[in-house]
Amino acid sequence: MTREFYTIYILVFIGLLSGTPLFSQSSFEGKVRIETEPHLNPSPQQTLIGSIVKIKNTSDQAFSGVLLIDTPSSLKAIAGTSQPIELQPLDSTFVFVRFLKRSGMEAGTSTVKFRLQDSAGNTLSEKTSTFVIEEKIQLNLVLENTNILAVNPNDSVRIKTIVGNRGNKSQSVTVVFSVPDLSGQINFIERKATIAPMEQHVFSFSFLPTKALLEKDRFVVNVVGLRGAGKEIFGNGSVTIQNVLSSRKFDDRSYDFGSFASFQQNNITASYRRYGSSSDIFQLQGRDAFNLPAGSLSIQGNIYSNLTQSNQVVATNTALTYRLNQNELTLGNISETLELTMFGRGAKIALANEGQSRRFQVGVVDGAFNLFSGDPLFKGISSFYMTGQLGAVNAQRQFYGSYIYQDNPFEGARFNIVGSEMRWLIRNAWYTRLRVSGAHSNYDKLNRQKMSGAVDFQYNGHVDDLELNGAYYYSSAYFPGSRRGVLSGQQSISKGLGKGYQIRSNFLYSDFSPRYYTNTINSTFRNLSGEVGLSFPAFKTVSTSISYQNQYERSNSYYLYFTPSDANSAQTMFAGRFIERLTWMSRNMKHILVSSIENGWVKYPQEDKYHFQFKSGASYTYHWLNLNASYQQGSYYISEYALNMDKEETFSRVFLSAAVNKTFSDEKYEVSAGANYSKDPLTGEAPSSFMNVRYNHNRSYSIFMNSSLYHYNVTNQDSKNIYNVEVGVTVHLPEGNISSRRKSKLSVFVYYDKNANNIYDKGDEPAPGFDIMINNAAFLSDNGGEFVYSQVPFGSYEIKPVSRKGWFYKGQPLVISKFKTKVQIPLQQAGTVSGKVAYIYDKKTTADMILKYSNIRFRIVNVDNEFVQRAITNDDGEFTMFLPTGDYKIILEPNTLEPNTYCEISEQDFRVQAGKIQDLPAFRIQVKHRKVNIKHFSDNPESDK
Repeated sequence: MTREFYTIYILVFIGLLSGTPLFSQSSFEGKVRIETEPHLNPSPQQTLIGSIVKIKNTSDQAFSGVLLIDTPSSLKAIAGTSQPIELQPLDSTFVFVRFLKRSGMEAGTSTVKFRLQDSAGNTLSEKTSTFVIEEKIQLNLVLENTNILAVNPNDSVRIKTIVGNRGNKSQSVTVVFSVPDLSGQINFIERKATIAPMEQHVFSFSFLPTKALLEKDRFVVNVVGLRGAGKEIFGNGSVTIQNVLSSRKFDDRSYDFGSFASFQQNNITASYRRYGSSSDIFQLQGRDAFNLPAGSLSIQGNIYSNLTQSNQVVATNTALTYRLNQNELTLGNISETLELTMFGRGAKIALANEGQSRRFQVGVVDGAFNLFSGDPLFKGISSFYMTGQLGAVNAQRQFYGSYIYQDNPFEGARFNIVGSEMRWLIRNAWYTRLRVSGAHSNYDKLNRQKMSGAVDFQYNGHVDDLELNGAYYYSSAYFPGSRRGVLSGQQSISKGLGKGYQIRSNFLYSDFSPRYYTNTINSTFRNLSGEVGLSFPAFKTVSTSISYQNQYERSNSYYLYFTPSDANSAQTMFAGRFIERLTWMSRNMKHILVSSIENGWVKYPQEDKYHFQFKSGASYTYHWLNLNASYQQGSYYISEYALNMDKEETFSRVFLSAAVNKTFSDEKYEVSAGANYSKDPLTGEAPSSFMNVRYNHNRSYSIFMNSSLYHYNVTNQDSKNIYNVEVGVTVHLPEGNISSRRKSKLSVFVYYDKNANNIYDKGDEPAPGFDIMINNAAFLSDNGGEFVYSQVPFGSYEIKPVSRKGWFYKGQPLVISKFKTKVQIPLQQAGTVSGKVAYIYDKKTTADMILKYSNIRFRIVNVDNEFVQRAITNDDGEFTMFLPTGDYKIILEPNTLEPNTYCEISEQDFRVQAGKIQDLPAFRIQVKHRKVNIKHFSDNPESDK
């Protein structure tokens, strides 16, 4: 009894110390519970999240308690984190809880906990709801200044870019600045940072412009924003840096410099080459161009000398060309391809109108390969030609005409050839070309005359998804030139069949049977082939096709290999084969594999039976690696069959090649190397390799070395290894816009016109350090108030208005039509004009209206109602401007006002006096009052009337 008493006493004592009724338990335990949604699904656009909590009382007593809500820091419970709950016995209620998503919520999973407590603080029920905030990526890139004036060439240029993260997850950002022509430096500069949600970061980059950049009117720095390790582009922009100089050349890339204009890369390359062990060649080649006051002059050359032979200097593709507007004169090596191909020493002149819709050309060519040849002019083949053109290059219709006279002692003939050509573009879908030529040949020694002709027709076009193109040519057997005795036709057709299928066909016929009076053996060659194929729909990155091809060949070119050996007897070969093609490309387009298999049968010359024919090939390309492999069994042409007739085995060929093209250290080093291996019965095994290396020291010069090794093992000859090597240096000459137009040297004098008479006289002073804009080119006057603009093409320009430090110039058009032009810019002292806007409104009726003060615009016109300037108010509704002396009118532009506002007096006349401040009366902007209908309620019906 005593032990039980002490036990009860100790338990009661501990209970009193803890302050908790030891034997107390809520009578609602397990009888009052809550139910919640396990998952909340907010949309990315919603800022509010709603949830319904059900509370159920299954007891026979009334319940009084509180619902507690525990939220993460990213959510805010709008009604608070606790709500009182009162429930009758066997009753239930629904509580609608709304949460506000805080700005900058990070992506991920969050939990909301709901707890129900009774009046004594006992937790009766507890539930949790989860919600997922999906990652929101919203990065924006803003350039602080998109136009920068570079006044001092010794100062660096600073570019600032602001990147803001409006998403809900921290982002790793890389900003790349691309600076053109940054000599000796890396042209791509990276700046990196990690930006938290709802924050922004300023990326800045400074650089010192190179001499080449400072010589330009302007240059552009491109800025690109990249996100994450995958460098995903999220924004880009560009900054234009304008160089403000006191002397510069015209360099406006947007200007039309003429049809012969070019921004070419001028260079000179000197090299030494050794071929095998018996040939040493020194070569000099290059090109350059110069602007002249009237037109331009360009020179190109290719001069070499074989040091191990006669040391004769040979010049090919070497010429001097003068251009003026659309006209040009060329002296040196001439190359023209008309009905006859003409090349050699000579001269040509071309005349054209401004739009090049009419063009005439005449030239003479003597046919000597070497420009420095010691042979007299026109001793060998001599040619004279004329061409004419009507219609611009991109016109719907064009007409060409030509005449050629050639004295050819090798054929003992004089040729006169007349040609005409028409081109049509029909409904921008069909292009056709027809050329008809006629020739008269006079063979003096044979006392023969021959008339001949040629017709050339080409077309291409489409009707819906049916595409057609064809080319047909005929020339009579004795037609002069390399295309005599030709009858050829080529026709291609392709059509889409839907669902990725496409059918195509190609037909080719060629009959080459030229005739010569000076050659007793007349060759004959005829080729006929046709192919029909079907392309299948691509499966992911794999595309396939299959086709059938027929080939027929007839020729007497290899009559010596056949028995009997008859030059007038032609051999024939016929083949039919299937061709299967497969192309695979990786998803990132870095890897490409192309393969094909050809298999069929062939009937060789002088044989009655058919033989198997097979060819396979594959090509793999990585962006710096290329691999090729092919295998052929059986002769594909009469030439292969004839040259292999004395061999016992069937003709077969193996070919393997590998090549790499790689640049290193920001393209400072360039390497290309490769190896080839081929084997066939004619050449045996023939391996070869090459390696080319170039070192670009800077943009001024580069050094290179090219080498190759060949192994020959020709039938009936000794095998031989030939090693070739070439070393050289390339000097890159200054670049620039070359214009064929007439050009002027523009000298501008800027001065303070203190007496405002537009004449530089007593009391006036030069204006040093004053910036002036001519079109888009910026200039800064030197200590004498002058600047020079050279090589400016004739034409119309604009000196733009300028206002600075109380001095004003209204601008003027400028017409340049002389080789030397002088202009004076009088700066007249301006007066200061200031004004403001003021709102007139009733604060009681417009208490909720936001009044606009900034960006209200005014237009200023002179007494002739000509636009002079535009004024814009600041955040305080004020504006200030500088104007030269005179009378003006200022007009408020009503479309810049807020809705429901107006200005009764929107125009004011004023006068500006030099050196004085003119304060204009405030423009009084009134606010329209809203109509409010008020209805009074009363027990007296009369009061409502």
